[in-house]
Amino acid sequence: MADKLAIEADWETLDSGSPEERACFAALGIRLGDIWLTEAEDRFVNRIRNKVHLSAYRLAEWLAWNWWRLRWEPETGAQDWPLAHRMTTIGGGYVWPNITIYSDIDRIVMVTTPTERRTQEPLRYLADRISIVRTAAFEDAVERFIEQVRGQLRAERVATTTLDRVWDDVRAERQDPASARRRKFEALLGADPDEAREDMVSCLLRDASALGEIPRDGQEADPEAQAAA
Repeated sequence: MADKLAIEADWETLDSGSPEERACFAALGIRLGDIWLTEAEDRFVNRIRNKVHLSAYRLAEWLAWNWWRLRWEPETGAQDWPLAHRMTTIGGGYVWPNITIYSDIDRIVMVTTPTERRTQEPLRYLADRISIVRTAAFEDAVERFIEQVRGQLRAERVATTTLDRVWDDVRAERQDPASARRRKFEALLGADPDEAREDMVSCLLRDASALGEIPRDGQEADPEAQAAA
């Protein structure tokens, strides 16, 4: 099991785009120990890169917006599932690595697949592996990266952004046990925050209180659940 997950950004210059794009354009790399999930062949300069020029802001925003689903939702065949779990859906005109992230509750699974060689596209990602990451390591890497991006926004004098608002909400929800439990069950239902059917969420919350929840990641069982059980 790989634990040393890191998302690294080396800031670069971009002359066009929104203030967020210009402030957070970077050579981005995702690394598990010594293995680069972003390893790519750049035929434009005829070299292998570990980091690729991408929008750190867009990646951070995607990670923040999909935090709960990345953390809790397993792989499903739902039509909108890729939007919350596959980096190739981030868009913005960038060539994103073909990395899919999902949860098996106790751990995070990262599936990295090479991209196809295309004549009109000089960049092709090469990494091909399935990685298992402890949830604590995944959370820590994402938190560090998002805070790095927010720090860069402040350094470049970019005012409060969508990323700031979404991430502040996520942090507040994680610190509140009731909110965190609700978001967890919404994610397990394959829904974004506040998008799940209320009757289904309420049913899961009642069942969890009555039957108790299995402790995860070394956490103790919820005292209320233990008492109810």
